[in-house]
Amino acid sequence: MSRISCEQNIFHGEAYFMDFSGETPRNYNGAKDPEEKVAIASDIARIIHNLGYSKERTIFVNSFPGCQKKVVFLTRDERLVDLDWGNISTASRFCAIQEYDETNRIEVEGIISFADYLLMMKPGDCFSLLINANTKLGPCCGIVHAGRKQVIRGTSFSWVQSLIDICNNPSDISVMISPGLQAPNHVICPDFHDDEFGTVMDLQRIFGEFATQLENGISLDIEGYLIRQLSQYGINVSGTGICTYDSHKNGTGYSYRYRAKHGGQAMGNLAMAHLPKVA
Repeated sequence: MSRISCEQNIFHGEAYFMDFSGETPRNYNGAKDPEEKVAIASDIARIIHNLGYSKERTIFVNSFPGCQKKVVFLTRDERLVDLDWGNISTASRFCAIQEYDETNRIEVEGIISFADYLLMMKPGDCFSLLINANTKLGPCCGIVHAGRKQVIRGTSFSWVQSLIDICNNPSDISVMISPGLQAPNHVICPDFHDDEFGTVMDLQRIFGEFATQLENGISLDIEGYLIRQLSQYGINVSGTGICTYDSHKNGTGYSYRYRAKHGGQAMGNLAMAHLPKVA
């Protein structure tokens, strides 16, 4: 199984992809010109493919702040496709398929669900899912398309179940959880309060042994929490540094500390799930 190391960093900062040359960051989400988006998406696809993933079908998923969910994948006939997930917290998880035609215009092809797409896969197809967690509670929210409240309580890992449903054995699935380079744990400020998640005390109860009381709030070992949850499915889980970025090192000033009064953003965690690659 090929691994994406920190040195082969795809992400840079909040929603920036590194150019294929690795020299300059480019913002896929902020690109206005469809041709520029195609170029950036092509770079991403090449990076993924060069790391050993199947060229027959690769899905690349990234979630951006502001509920702008983008998916880029390469179809069997090498056409680039861009998916707009819309509101990812809805239970239906429907996404509109937008395909770039030869003149780089965006045309809506149709609407499918994430689960329906998985069912369309054929034996031996490669499925790679990378999710950038930037919601209030990091990967516990960003890792699953099933609604934050369900996810944080560990009751709904629907995308994992979808993978299991099309596999012969859950052990055929590997899930890799990556901590941020400088902050593997997340500090929640004492004044944290959210209508869904409640207070710091509520979070401490939910995370249990993976929550540590600090003078300035609590520290959540989100990676450890997810590893335990996913392991219950009989899925291979790794917590090593897979495809991560350092939000401090690049000078953007982003912090891993949550600022509940200002909404806050969680940075620096990615998760990858994939079916066995084609030999």
